[in-house]
Amino acid sequence: MYHEGMRRDSFERFVGFINVAFARIEMCCFGISVFALSMMMFLVAFDVMMRYGLGNPIPGAQEVTEDYLMVALVFLALSYTFKKGQFVRVTAFLKYIPNCAKKPINVILNLGGLLFMFCLAYSGGKTFIRAMRLGEFSVSVLRYPLAPAYFLAFLGCALLLIRLFISSFRNYEFESTDQQV
Repeated sequence: MYHEGMRRDSFERFVGFINVAFARIEMCCFGISVFALSMMMFLVAFDVMMRYGLGNPIPGAQEVTEDYLMVALVFLALSYTFKKGQFVRVTAFLKYIPNCAKKPINVILNLGGLLFMFCLAYSGGKTFIRAMRLGEFSVSVLRYPLAPAYFLAFLGCALLLIRLFISSFRNYEFESTDQQV
């Protein structure tokens, strides 16, 4: 009996460690996403000033914004946004569903999201590996590698996949459930 309790305590500590580590990775990715938004704002504003003020735009500014900054902004914030309950949710029919059916329906929808994110993460990982193997570069003036952008997309999808898994198979509640969109 004592031995079983020790195993359970060890397992709970391990799960707690994994949760803390995942939350830190998630926050780090969200921080990078916020930084990408700031960089995008400054780069676009400076490019506009240079383009219309001096008639000399920043070479490759639009491509870097599209290929790196927007990818980081969108994909690295996915998991954190889901965790906070800030995803857009269609709640028009929610009042017609009995309370006893809401949780199973939510689990089924999360499993559908799991499947979708698995497909995105898998294809993103394959694209990243292909870009690394072939040395894929952009066609812009700057000619920069595209593999890091593909990796950001893969990482964001993989983090959301893990978050959906946690949400589906654990008694998980959003930190903010009062907001409905």
